[in-house]
Amino acid sequence: MKTFSLTPRLDSVVMWLAILALLVIASCMPAFAQADTVDTNEIVPALTKKEAYHLYVKNHIVSKSDTISVLVTRVIDGDTFVCIPCFTCDDSIRIRVLELDTFEKTRIPRLYRQARLWDITPDEALVAGKMATIEAKRLLEGKQVKLHRGSKREDNNPDLIDIYDRVLRYVILPDGLDYSELMRVKGLNARK
Repeated sequence: MKTFSLTPRLDSVVMWLAILALLVIASCMPAFAQADTVDTNEIVPALTKKEAYHLYVKNHIVSKSDTISVLVTRVIDGDTFVCIPCFTCDDSIRIRVLELDTFEKTRIPRLYRQARLWDITPDEALVAGKMATIEAKRLLEGKQVKLHRGSKREDNNPDLIDIYDRVLRYVILPDGLDYSELMRVKGLNARK
């Protein structure tokens, strides 16, 4: 009766692949901290959904890092997208690109303000917004980009999170180009 056995070299490869898989899985798991003792007599108010999401964003690895590589999963418009910090994680977070403001892609009051500022019709602004979204999808969606906190930003928001709980970051494309600079060169920036 023959039994199946792996060669010593193949055993080594399988072992290293298993170790690599465990390291990838462990890199995406949150660090476990020791639980503090909680006084059960103390009443802790429940968080609203918005407050809970704000805390999640504020404490997320993307919010805490100066530079981090992320995978862009979905483009919302020319200056906003959704990303995940690693390939095996499912915790997505919204990013708003610094130093870039593209036209809106839907007819909302902000689109009309942008059109008045640029002295164009709302239809022209809408087309520009849709073009910016298409270009953003071409440049970002499904690609691994670097998010950089940057030192140019000087205001009273040290966490760099806007009122919509989007993390504010500079974006560096896979080829090393600055995304906001590239969109400005292509004429897709609505900021004067």
